Amino acid sequence: MSPNQIAAALAKALGREVEARTVPRERWETIFREQGMRHPEMRMRMLDGFNEGWIDFRDPDTLGRQGRIGIDEAIAKLVGPPDRI
Repeated sequence: MSPNQIAAALAKALGREVEARTVPRERWETIFREQGMRHPEMRMRMLDGFNEGWIDFRDPDTLGRQGRIGIDEAIAKLVGPPDRI
């Protein structure tokens, strides 16, 4: 699943344009602090780990599971109005 595919699913669910963008690392701390995070260093280290390949969830000895719904339906459930009872 690519960032552009996720952005397209968000756009569909929200009914407006959504664009996936790369944010330069030197802006991360400022952005995270603007979003209310007081100590963004650990999040930044985690993202570095993904980007540098030392955090990886593709262990060949791990059993994978795949759901039955697509990204469009999953995102719609996350951002849509709550179901009424």
